[in-house]
Amino acid sequence: MFQLIKNSFFTILDLIVYPLLMVLITPFLIDRLGSVLFGIWMSAGIVVQYIYVLNFGFAESTIKATSNSKPSAEDFVTLKQLFTISTLFAIIAIGLGGLLIYCDAFVNWFSISVEQQTEANLIAFLYLASTALKLPELVILSGFKGLLRFDIASGFSVLSKNLPLVVILIGVGCKLSLSLAMLISFFVFFAIVIIEFVCFNWYSQHFKLKVNFKNFKLVKNQLWFWAQNILGLFGFLADKMLVGYVANVVVAGYYAIASMVASQLYNGINAFGSFVFPKAQKQQQNFRELIRLYNKSRLYLSLFSVCVVGVLLLLKEYLFLYWLKSDIYAKTIDYIAFYLLYILLFSHNIIPNYFISASKKPWHNTYNELVYRSFQLTAIFVGYNMSQLNGILIALCFSASIYIAYQHYVLESKIFKIKSWQPLLALLLGLLCFILITFSLSLVLNIISCLALCFLYYLVYVKPVSYKNYEN
Repeated sequence: MFQLIKNSFFTILDLIVYPLLMVLITPFLIDRLGSVLFGIWMSAGIVVQYIYVLNFGFAESTIKATSNSKPSAEDFVTLKQLFTISTLFAIIAIGLGGLLIYCDAFVNWFSISVEQQTEANLIAFLYLASTALKLPELVILSGFKGLLRFDIASGFSVLSKNLPLVVILIGVGCKLSLSLAMLISFFVFFAIVIIEFVCFNWYSQHFKLKVNFKNFKLVKNQLWFWAQNILGLFGFLADKMLVGYVANVVVAGYYAIASMVASQLYNGINAFGSFVFPKAQKQQQNFRELIRLYNKSRLYLSLFSVCVVGVLLLLKEYLFLYWLKSDIYAKTIDYIAFYLLYILLFSHNIIPNYFISASKKPWHNTYNELVYRSFQLTAIFVGYNMSQLNGILIALCFSASIYIAYQHYVLESKIFKIKSWQPLLALLLGLLCFILITFSLSLVLNIISCLALCFLYYLVYVKPVSYKNYEN
């Protein structure tokens, strides 16, 4: 019980500190850097996320290898392979990404002025190096999670995410150039990763991290996780890259503020859901307990996301106006509101995703991502042609509402082998929620829609899936 409390406390701390810090420093950075340089910094942070194309399912594979109570010889080899590959890919990412930045790919895509291009390229490269280093760090922190030491993983995560950001803040406050502040921040982050590496090898009784470039190979199921990550990454960044291409870097910066708010919120919700993955992995042979875990986890996480996002939506005019200056607020609030709606819908797929990943058929998540991201990309381009930037955000919400039903269908029909009306009800739930929160309806229709929404929510999330129809 004490360990559970520690895990929960540090996980919550990890969820709160970084988003809170970003909220506090964003107005300050806009004021000190100006809208153009701030837009460049935010845009660089978006572009370098493509490094995660090289994430071959490191987190999921590491947790699978380290969560076994009696690790096999294969588990030991797997962990070393994962750390080796992640380190190698970090080096490759810095090399290839640096070459693209040197060829002005970043400044040309975002139409950055000639006067700002040198500083912009330095910012992009330093962001690139720090993000690449997160690949081996991901293996280290996931190793702690597989050992059910979420407190240690979250504690290091708090340190590695926030201390470098504080260094940038202090540097900008002391009137250093942003690139110089980021250089100092990178060395601080590098030192933290070294400490994490040493601590894992000291703490773990069985597993030892080691880089060995001889005779390494991709581990079982890793390609499926990799393909899933690639599809998810391209889908996640597609709207932001489109905005950066069709608009200027200032608009891209404002759009990135909305994306940042939503991403940090989603990461927080997802972190609570991540507790389920190692537990679902352990319960694969205990079907009754697996279904019970599924029922409880999806209900609790759903209620949590509805409450948190609902409060932000209801109080958005007060919270975000207080946070941002009135002129910035006016330019970003529509983006923020739509992104919150998107996260409200998309967060309901977290638990099904973890249960599919923990099953013996993780490739279903890859197929799911392929179907969803294909539909999402089509919807984004159609939405942009119909209603410009707002059309992109409406498309994100619509595609997420459809995906709720699709995830339910795959997990309950393909994995659990349960015949249920819940996927269809989830489809109606998602579409009704999308219509209700996106379009203005009359008072009577709003009341009817809300009542129907509550009833469907009960049928889909409150009423438990029965394990009696589970087929082995």
